[in-house]
Amino acid sequence: MTALRPTISGILRAFFDERMQGTSGVRLQRIRRTEVRLRAFLENEGERGLVPADLALLAAERQIQPADAFCRLMHADDLVFVLFAFVEEPWLEREILDRRMQLALVEKLVARLLLRGLVDREEVICPLLDLRNRLDVARRQLRVDVDRRRRGMSDTPSR
Repeated sequence: MTALRPTISGILRAFFDERMQGTSGVRLQRIRRTEVRLRAFLENEGERGLVPADLALLAAERQIQPADAFCRLMHADDLVFVLFAFVEEPWLEREILDRRMQLALVEKLVARLLLRGLVDREEVICPLLDLRNRLDVARRQLRVDVDRRRRGMSDTPSR
């Protein structure tokens, strides 16, 4: 008997509920915005990492119940294969503090997937390395944008 693999919907619900616990105010709003943005990203872009059989399953599900179909059907490994694009344009938050929260939450989400054994590191090493690289690039750009703001050169990111 094999254990049921949690869907992305369940994974995200547990992850974001845990992050929101004991949080209030602006921080809570940033976490909520990141969750909403991530779910929208997955529904719009998630299929780019799917194999043909999963694409067919997703297409069939969207005909029956389109809302949140990707998150309801797919699993942790599918999430890992597309997360890299969530930390790039056009999905990367423009506001500096929101972007910082987005990057931190993505990193914590992946750590949780690995820690809980929801993905096999060996099977997803390439997308993990790609995500790490893109997180590093996004963080470097964030530092540049923070420095610019501090110096008063610009109120907008340099993208």
